[in-house]
Amino acid sequence: MKRVTISVDEAVLEAARADVTAGRAASVSAWVSDAMRHKVLARLELLSELEEMTTEQP
Repeated sequence: MKRVTISVDEAVLEAARADVTAGRAASVSAWVSDAMRHKVLARLELLSELEEMTTEQP
């Protein structure tokens, strides 16, 4: 793991804190890391689908 300093919208921070309080995340750091992981995976999936679309034969 690598430590970083970030700025986030207050509403996003409150959502993260609410998930921690409700036990849906271990910490705000874990919540942010999970969100970033999901974004990376979604982007990779989208890029893969776009590549398939451009290489398909008509």
